[in-house]
Amino acid sequence: MNSAKLQKFQPIVSGEKKLSLSVEGDSVTLSLDTWEEGLGWCTQKTLNFDSDVLEELHGLISAARIRAARNRSEDSGDILGKLISFPS
Repeated sequence: MNSAKLQKFQPIVSGEKKLSLSVEGDSVTLSLDTWEEGLGWCTQKTLNFDSDVLEELHGLISAARIRAARNRSEDSGDILGKLISFPS
């Protein structure tokens, strides 16, 4: 009996792009689809990897989020992202 059950998660849809994630047993699949008028959703890229990679992938995504937020803060001149040192 096959106990590897396919689990799909709610996709992330942004404009004409969709990012989907599914897990089956020890395999994780991440796919990027784009909306094509007259065709519907068309898969552009698919990544398959073992679930062992998830912890490392989580760390990479977390680091990328921090870096992107820092870059946005610097680009917008956000005063909250800047430290001002006062003489003591």
